[in-house]
Order: sequence, then C-alpha cells, then structure tokens
Amino acid sequence: MSPAGAYAVALAGTGTAQDATQNERAVTFDADALRARGIDPALAAYFSQSARFSPGEQRVKLFVNDEPRGNVTARFDDNGQLCVDRALLERGGLAVPDALQGEAAPACYDYRQDVPQAEIALEPGENTVRLVVPQEALLPRGTALGVYATGGTAGVFNYNVLGMTNRGGGANSNFLYGDGEIGLNSGDWIVRSRHSYTSQDGNGKVNHLYTYAQKTFAEQKAMVQAGQINVSSGLLPVPPITGVQYKPDMALVPQQGGPSFDGIANSQSRVDVHQMGVLIYSTVVPAGPFTLSGLPLISASADLDVTLTENNNTQRRYTVPAASLRQSALPAPGLTVAAGKVRDVSDVGIDTPFLVTATKGWNMSERHTVTAGGLATTGYQAAAGGVSSMVSSNITTNLQAIVSNAQREGVRGVSASGSVNVKLAENWSAGATATLQTEGYRTVADTLTTPQSGMFTRFRSQYTASMTWQNGFLGGITGSYSRGSAFNGPTTQYATLSWNRMFGRATLSVNLEKDLGTTRAPTLQSSGQNGVRFYAMLSMPLGKASTQTYATNAGGDVRFGAGVSHTVNEALSYTARAETNPSGNGPNVNGSLSLTPRYTQAQLTYSQAGSNSSAYSAQVQGGAVVSGAGVTLSPYQVGDTFGIVQLGDVSGARISTPQGTVWTDIGGRAVIPTLMPYKQSRVELLTKSLPRNVDIDNGIEYVEAGRGSVNVVEFGVSKVRRLLLRVTSEGGTPLPAALPVLDADNQYITTSVGDGTVFLDDIPKSDIRVKFADNRTCRIEYTAPETPDLDRPFDAATGVCRF
Repeated sequence: MSPAGAYAVALAGTGTAQDATQNERAVTFDADALRARGIDPALAAYFSQSARFSPGEQRVKLFVNDEPRGNVTARFDDNGQLCVDRALLERGGLAVPDALQGEAAPACYDYRQDVPQAEIALEPGENTVRLVVPQEALLPRGTALGVYATGGTAGVFNYNVLGMTNRGGGANSNFLYGDGEIGLNSGDWIVRSRHSYTSQDGNGKVNHLYTYAQKTFAEQKAMVQAGQINVSSGLLPVPPITGVQYKPDMALVPQQGGPSFDGIANSQSRVDVHQMGVLIYSTVVPAGPFTLSGLPLISASADLDVTLTENNNTQRRYTVPAASLRQSALPAPGLTVAAGKVRDVSDVGIDTPFLVTATKGWNMSERHTVTAGGLATTGYQAAAGGVSSMVSSNITTNLQAIVSNAQREGVRGVSASGSVNVKLAENWSAGATATLQTEGYRTVADTLTTPQSGMFTRFRSQYTASMTWQNGFLGGITGSYSRGSAFNGPTTQYATLSWNRMFGRATLSVNLEKDLGTTRAPTLQSSGQNGVRFYAMLSMPLGKASTQTYATNAGGDVRFGAGVSHTVNEALSYTARAETNPSGNGPNVNGSLSLTPRYTQAQLTYSQAGSNSSAYSAQVQGGAVVSGAGVTLSPYQVGDTFGIVQLGDVSGARISTPQGTVWTDIGGRAVIPTLMPYKQSRVELLTKSLPRNVDIDNGIEYVEAGRGSVNVVEFGVSKVRRLLLRVTSEGGTPLPAALPVLDADNQYITTSVGDGTVFLDDIPKSDIRVKFADNRTCRIEYTAPETPDLDRPFDAATGVCRF
C-alpha cells in the first residue's frame, strides 16, 4: 500500500460516515484521536469527502456493458454527477433520445427518463464511467453513425523498391522494380496516385497505375469514387474505367446477423454464452428483460449454453436448443452505379469506349436475396441476375446468370453458374459448383480487341466438387475434383487429396494432386505434364522458431528438404532451407532475413540451385505521413484511414497498433498506419519501452475512425524526478514515521515512513516541510543528484530537517 493509502486508512479508523448526497459521503474525524496518533487534524479535511469527479469537462474512460468505448470528454455538475449529453451517447454507441436531438437539448439530461433500466457507475479513482443499459438502447451492430471520428488533413507517401540479380549459365540478369503512391486526406476525402518503374537489364519503363478521389457519405452508408477506378460489381465482369462510381461502403453495411434469444435478469448480470465448450459471447445486462442478437456461432447445429451471473454471484444456467436459433441470409448489397471510359491497362492496345453499369440487391425474406445488374457500351450490352438462398441452417445455394449481346461479332450468349454448400454432419461438409457458357457469350473485355479466328481458347464449362471431414483422432481430410473444357479445345480434369494431423506439438500434412487426363483438340500437342504430384511436410514449433522437414515428388523428380524459421523479436526474423537436387551439381539452398529498423522494412534473400545458378535480392518498403507537425515515417504502408500518435518529446517508445508495432521518432510521433473504418481500433503504449523518468496518464486508447479521417492520439506524459530521501534531524536522529510532508502552500505531498524515509514521487519546485503533532514544522534541506539515473526507478539522497 502507498503511504497516502495507509494514511487514509488511519484516518478512516477514527471517523463516522454520514450520507451527504446520493453518491457522496462526508466523514467527521475526532481531532483528539488524531493528535494521539501523531496525525495532524488539519489533514482531516483532505479525506473528509469521498472520491468524486471535479465539476466541468474531463477526459474519462467509458465502458458500456463492460465493453471499452475509448476515452471521451464527459461533463460533471457541481456535485460531481455525470451530465449525459448527445456527444457522450454517440461516443458510447447508444441510441440518442429525442430530447437530445434538437439544438435546445439540455446540458444535463436525466437519461433514466428514457432508459429506466440504465445504471451509471462513476469511478473517479480509476477515471472511469461505466454505463449498463439494455440491449435495445445500443445502436445496431454495424451502425457506426455518430460514434466515429472525422476530419483531419495530412499527406501520404508509400514506397516499395525491389532489386534482384540472377547469375547462371555464364550470364547475369538484373531486375529493378519500384512503385510509389502519393496522396492526401482532407475533410474525409481520400486522394491517391500511384506510379511504378520497372527495369530489366537497363531497359526501364515508367507506368502510371491510377489516380482517384474518394469520399464516404456515412448517412447513406455509401461512397463516391472518381478517377481511374476499379468497378465493384458482384455480378458482371467490368474492366477498369476512368470515371465515377457510387457504391456501398461495406464497413458500414451490417454483417450477417446471427441468431438471437430473450431472457430476464433479476439484477445487473454478466451473461456468458458458450457453444461446444467455447465462450462465444459475453456482456453485461441490467436488471429486467434483455435480448442478445447477432451471436457469432461456431456451429448452426449445436446448442447454446447460457450462464447468468448476478451481483451476488448466484448463477442461473439454461440451454437454448439449436433448432430454435433462426439465422438470416446475408444482407442484400446496396446500389452500385458506375460510368466512365474503359482504361487500357495492357501493353497490347485495346478499344476504350464509354460504358455504364449498375447493380442492386433486395432482401426478399430472411433467407433469400436477389440481385440484378446491367452494363451497356458501344456495341455491347449485358444483363445479369442472381439469387442467394439459405435453404436451411445446413444448406446454402447461389445461382447467377448473365446474358450478353456482342453486336460487332453479331453473337449473343449466356453464362450461368451455381453453387451449393451442405453441412452433412457436425464434422462433415461438401460443396459443388458449375459454370456453363454458350459459344456466343462474351464479356465486355472480349469485345475490346480484334476477334481471333477459331474458338479453341474460349471457356466452355467448369465443374468442381469438394468434401471435408474432420476427426479428433484421424485428423482432417479434404478432397476435390475439377473438370474444365473449352470450345474446340482441351478438356482437363484433376483431383486433389490432403490430410493433416497433429502429433503432440508437431503437425504432419500430406498433399496429393493427380491429373486424370486431358482430351485435346487435334491441333494441340501433349504437354507431357500428366502424373501425380506429392508433397509431405512435418513441422515442429520450438518456442519462437519452427522447423520443417519435407519430401516432394513431381513427375519422378524426388526431393527431400529441411528448413527453419525463427522470429527473434518484432524487428528481426529469418528463414533458411536446404533440399536435395537430383538434377543439379549440389543441393538447393535459400534463406531470407527480415528487418524492421523502426521506420522502414527491409528483406534480404539469397538462393542457390546446385553450383550453376544463384540469385539474391533486396527489398525495402514503408510509408510516411506529412502533417502540420512535420514528416513522420512508418515501417508499414499507410492506408486510407490512419492516425498519428503524439507522446510528448519521448523518442523510441513502442506503440502497438492494428498493423503492428511502431516506434516514436525524435519528435515523439509515430504513425498508426491503418485504422479499421467505423470499427474500434486499440492503440497501446508499451510502457516498458518508456524511460524510467516518464509517467503516463493512460497507456491505452480506443479509436473509432471514420473512413478517410486523420486521427491524432495523444498519450499524456510527464517527466518526473522520483527521489528517496533519508531524513534526519540536525542531531542525526531519523525522522519519525507517520508525519505529513507538505509543500510551501501547506498542501499534502506524502507521509514519512520508518527510519526517516520520505519518498517523493516527483521533486516539488518549492520547499518541503514536515509538520509534527505539536504544530512545529521543520524544513527538509537536501541536494538531489545533478542528472537522473534513467536505469533506476528513483534517485537517492540524504536530507536534514531544520526547525
């Protein structure tokens, strides 16, 4: 226990509690008893009130139903009670009552008027506010409006450079590739432009890949893209265009809803949902009826075990049968519309007509979704439709058809496809797909080049079937079969079979692939590739490392090999492998070294095939953000939604982000390369990487970022000088214990402990004094070391207390 904590306990043992307000208790202390124990009665006022928040706005940690919602700005009244407002509810992902919707909303609103079951717990000591509300008070899953952060401006630069050299056969070959992306985020708009450079043996070429602008309109759950873009269409194959596109932002579209069930809690309770022995969902509900929805099931045919643990630790358990769990089909896709001119991204030259396309989906019922779309351009039109169905909890199907009209060739055709997935048992599933095309079917890309004579290369049909079986003793087995054909061309078919099983910590896997034969067109020659391919591997983890031994057989070429991979730390990893080479003059060897030297990533590789050929390469990649604070480097490429951490002027601190670990630079800044849009992202300061003289207010932040926003995460840090004093009187007697230590304004700092020890969490700027029970005071004179020892938690010094 800290000295201040021990002192508070001593005071509490001499007082009588009285209720002052609903959440506040006043304590009256016996002054004579305090003096008898050597405690200054003047300090009683310091401990006479229970902990409460100070009036005004404060940054606090918000929890809703025991789930962290990040740091928020909350307002408290003169009594330290929470003022519920719209911003707080939106930040917590709660539905906003009508009374808080208008401009004349009250500053402090009684939230229980609308949500009588709501419970609000204030924890000033932990700087935390906890809300427990019924499920219907929460915004639906996937509804992020009002919760996310928006705005911000920053420039972005991403780079990737690869160099490679091959040596063999008396000749060398050099290859260089580099691509760079520049961009800007401002006002939730995203602008990106990417170019690449390729050089083969000195012959270089620059390619422009794309330039586009994009913005999400959250109220419509959709985004607009303009420029050189790829068209999003789940039905029709559409080439890249230079134009405009309106499409759903899938980060805002609710994901597939799982089953739901209702219950009643006698008091505030924790609800744990298990399936097949695994905890799949946990939350806190207030007293009364509750509904849990969107549960992430492991299996649609296994019962749920629900446990309610109430405040008094009593538990109630019940089972929800699998047959009672209704599961919905996937939500229908929203409207996608695109218009623009086809982009020529090939080297052969194609036509670039103007095209228009649209796709829309509808939910016909909980289990059936219908989609339709169309495309039109000069000399070509196509229409498509699809139906997705959840026939039962164990069977899903999908059917699609496209009708095309290629006017330049004067042909029409149809492409139809279907798939079915069946769960035959708890550990046994199967699936099949089929795709058929008529001879006259064309995609729009087929019509952009001059038609070729003959039809032998045109796809005709494709069939696949697969089955998976899992067994706790035998392991897992997966088999598949595929057959494809082309008009006036070859028909190919092959089968695969794989098996894997764990033996203790080791995993053994075996894979087989067999060509079942090819029926060829008369003009085609045999490739001689028929046969069986075999691959077996045994892998064994060894701490942060793992070893692999393997054997392969492809067309009679049998090889045996062994390898090791080791992650030394978050900045260094390597792999090495060697295998026999029956056709070479020695074994094949290769290795790689991956480095993350804080502000970039690098990878070095080397490989050798026998004694005749070798190759080595080097690659670097990363990103940078240009903001008002300057240029901040990132070891990872920066996405469309990102942030910047500010940690005072502390450099070299490690920050855990959704993308990986980053480090603060000399200015105390680090890039959060990617934040999940409209989801909660955790950013954690790894405190062990901080110098000993740095304190933080909070080491974890939760960021809810809107797409395209630039988020600044500030960790409150302060540099302190901790000092352990050994204090004596002028005569050399150690300072007595349990004496209050005050600053020049008579504000309490700490308490002396045994043997004259006084611990200062931070050296005060003013004089420090010790007050005795007889009201005498003495001033502590000491000299601290000139420079702090950052390798120790505190410095040590001696002091003398002079009256």
